[in-house]
Amino acid sequence: RREAGAYAPAVTAVVRRHLRAGQCFVDVGASFGYFSVLAGSIVGPSGRVAAFEQGPQNQSLLLLNLAANHVTCADVHQMALAERRGICMYSHSGANGFISAFTGDAAQLATHSLVQVATLDTVLGDAAVDMMKVDVEGAEGLVFAGAERALKRCRPMLLFEFSPPSLAATSNVQGRELLERLAGMGYSLDVVEGADPRPEARSTTEILDRFEATPADHIDLVAWT
Repeated sequence: RREAGAYAPAVTAVVRRHLRAGQCFVDVGASFGYFSVLAGSIVGPSGRVAAFEQGPQNQSLLLLNLAANHVTCADVHQMALAERRGICMYSHSGANGFISAFTGDAAQLATHSLVQVATLDTVLGDAAVDMMKVDVEGAEGLVFAGAERALKRCRPMLLFEFSPPSLAATSNVQGRELLERLAGMGYSLDVVEGADPRPEARSTTEILDRFEATPADHIDLVAWT
């Protein structure tokens, strides 16, 4: 998303301030690779980027951007992440894509593709995770449910899009429920905005009120312990 001539400047500022050389950055919904490239340039050869992108066209751009920017520490996974293994349907819409349940009806493949689904805990195993960026069009609740072991074990900083209507439609979870689930794990939360990348803890109600007041379809949140 472009804001005032730059791509996601507030989120970029948080990444630049808090990510360090040698760390592990997980990019869920990597799209064309902006944040994977940014993180790769910060963590360097001693670090790791784990990028997940389910759309084949976006994955090609992701690989191209990683190669063009000489990022060699990235592992790219063409799959969706959720709370359990399986397959789902993927529909392409502009630069974004959406997942939905596959009922087994082959007729659905006329307008959708099938993609593999895994949990982040399964893919990464016991690897360290220092920061996660999650932008998956309402599937954030599913991603976090499948990453619960990593969240509790590693306490990574989380950057994610927050849209209660999308969460309800795709993850079957209410916005308040997701925020309270993260808070129950010991996370503090804030809205990512402006030029100052230093977060300050906000209540669940404050964050929900901020979403209701925005003209956009989502707000960006940061969570940390």
